[in-house]
Amino acid sequence: MGSIDLALTFVLFVETVFRVIVHRKEFIKSGTNIMDATIALLNLTELLMCAATHTSLINNPNPVYQLLRGTKVTRILRLYFQSSFFKFERQIIRIFMSTLRRMLWFLMMWIFIVLVEAVIAMVLFGYKARTDSQPHYTNFEGIY
Repeated sequence: MGSIDLALTFVLFVETVFRVIVHRKEFIKSGTNIMDATIALLNLTELLMCAATHTSLINNPNPVYQLLRGTKVTRILRLYFQSSFFKFERQIIRIFMSTLRRMLWFLMMWIFIVLVEAVIAMVLFGYKARTDSQPHYTNFEGIY
């Protein structure tokens, strides 16, 4: 598994370098090219970190390595963004994101109101139960 991972990382890195050479300034105008370049650099970083620490690529308990390995899955997103098969799904996601942008201020105001009401409820109704070992406090008096 390690040699397959090494070979695929090498192929991805070489492909990205060739695309940068061929496209030059046009390369950075495409989001999928930037995503591929980022994934290639993260995979190369993972290989260099494993080589520097003399650890295995597979089953490494370090969360940094696990995070770097998880970035390889994001390459599948390229199929989603470039395929014409997913046009309807992309339209649904685009509409959902524009709706969320429009609802942002409403959501922020709603969260603020809920937090204010929670603080008011704590002041009005919150109290510490009286036990024999602790003095009785009402509405947080005497705690501070």
